Amino acid sequence: MSNCDIDNAWSMFHYSALIFYGAYGILCWFVPELYGKNIYFRGNWEEQHSNDKILWYFMIGAGECCVHMALLTLFAYKFIDPNYAFNMDNWIRFYLVVQVLTWIKWTLTEAYYTYKKVEWVAIGCVHVLLCIVVLSFAIFNYIEVETKCF
Repeated sequence: MSNCDIDNAWSMFHYSALIFYGAYGILCWFVPELYGKNIYFRGNWEEQHSNDKILWYFMIGAGECCVHMALLTLFAYKFIDPNYAFNMDNWIRFYLVVQVLTWIKWTLTEAYYTYKKVEWVAIGCVHVLLCIVVLSFAIFNYIEVETKCF
């Protein structure tokens, strides 16, 4: 594979995903009650949740998963760049499709929980908007790599 000049699309998607995954992961993993009570579940947080080990388990687990996804995204950004990858066409396509599907899932999940008012509607709308931004970068990245590299 030759240099296919997709640096901007590749970088925009990966940086936006890293920021989203990293920030959300750090908030949920390291300050779950502060974030959950005052932002994420604002208006729906009851005092029992401060002692609810199940809620803590899921919030901290979500944070850990997001931090791990940020690290995997960083790895992919650095090591499977289509500008330099050799004989990895199918793996790169698979990676790009998985990223698009993942961001569709994130967007729909955030939209559902915002609609159901499980999370504070204002922050839910912000989450949906941010997911749409990263999803659009993921789609743009897929299109750029597919049209310029394969």
